[in-house]
Amino acid sequence: MSIRKRVVNEIIDREGSEKSSTIVRRRSAAKYGGLDDIQQINDDIKKVCRLAGRHPSEAVVNQLHVIHDKMKEQFLSMPDEAIEWMLGGSSEMSRGGFQNDSAKGITAAQKFKVFLAADPATISPQKLASSIETIGTAMGYRAIHASWVVPPHTPETPAQQLMDDKIQEIMKSRLAAPIGDVYTARAKDGIDPIAAAAIPAEKMIHAEQEDVSSASAESEEVDKLPQKSMDSRYFRKHVTGEHLSWIGAAVAGNVPVRAHTSGTCPLTMAAVDGLCATGDSPDTWLADDKNFKELAGVLVISTFQRADYHTIAETASGVHHYLNDRAIKNGEEIDNSPLQPYNAFCEGLSMLKSACTTDKLRGDDKLGLQEAVAYKCDDIQKLVTKVEGNTKEFNPSNPSDFYTSEVSRREKPARASYASVIASPSEASIDRKAKLQAIKKGGEEVPKEDCRDSRDIDSSQVKSP
Repeated sequence: MSIRKRVVNEIIDREGSEKSSTIVRRRSAAKYGGLDDIQQINDDIKKVCRLAGRHPSEAVVNQLHVIHDKMKEQFLSMPDEAIEWMLGGSSEMSRGGFQNDSAKGITAAQKFKVFLAADPATISPQKLASSIETIGTAMGYRAIHASWVVPPHTPETPAQQLMDDKIQEIMKSRLAAPIGDVYTARAKDGIDPIAAAAIPAEKMIHAEQEDVSSASAESEEVDKLPQKSMDSRYFRKHVTGEHLSWIGAAVAGNVPVRAHTSGTCPLTMAAVDGLCATGDSPDTWLADDKNFKELAGVLVISTFQRADYHTIAETASGVHHYLNDRAIKNGEEIDNSPLQPYNAFCEGLSMLKSACTTDKLRGDDKLGLQEAVAYKCDDIQKLVTKVEGNTKEFNPSNPSDFYTSEVSRREKPARASYASVIASPSEASIDRKAKLQAIKKGGEEVPKEDCRDSRDIDSSQVKSP
């Protein structure tokens, strides 16, 4: 091992390690033996995500303080009922710590107000980022009146209507077009768990549920974990014929997957973007895409990965989509084109790198943190391969519109401890109703389950404010 690599690993392993309680919790589920490529990638990415959350750049910390202050201005004086309704938009799967604690007699609204009343400089960056993400995501889901969060999905009382009006005002000009408008094959890439029972396992990609990282600091006694974890997901490997799906291409190139391109991320970004524009003195730092990406490295790339919502490539696709949509709204003549998995993965790494402080964390460190992370990200990137997939659904009446390209292949098959990949199901491209018929025996009723995870959206779910 080179001296440089040893120095980098010492810093990354020391500062990016799991907290003690997480190590104990995961020990019983530990897998023995050496790590394969995909496990190594996943392990290293999580270390880098922890580093970005624990040691962000000064610019990111300053912006988190600005967003906290804007939230305080907008929400601190709101009725508890209004706050409880808003937080219901993300409370079941959030890591921000805003859940009711009946044992202590503390409500989510009370926790929320304590958080807003605090000086943000006294809150650790990791906790500040996870709390702001929780609130931003809650705002985003309530803005579209999402049907998969805590009911009521639309306001039913004057207090709830007051909050709804507030959210719509903040976000009305910020909501991006649904990500499914760009990744048109996205909706059919996901396979309903019930329908998956009728499809041979070798024809699907299985993205398994992973243990969620705690959002609390090492010094905190109680781990901040979500009430619910996202279920394992099933995806088709091919869109049609030999044309890989986005997920299929990702796994073929060793790019980790969990829940497809993130539709949640643009909602969270829209909330934060809108908040910064409020008040008598709007903050314009996020108007620069470079700055927004730096913030995103901590706020969504790191947070979504550690919470097992989305991998860094999936979240980076959401960041890319939001910023392109914003540019188009601002009159720029650009195409909101999709990102291939490899490019999205590299974008995610880049955002994580830029989000880290350049400081040396200890006096005897030979490298600043950002430089060490840059070297580690370069090593991670060497383990993935560019394999292109199809982001558009095949339309027989207009085959020229179907995105195709030369597919590069790895010399050895891509492996994944949490994603089993083999061949292509022609079944995956047919209508869901037809697939369900294959498992509908004797006329019994098939449960109506939605294959979308509760942290994500498709174009059919977006409602105009």
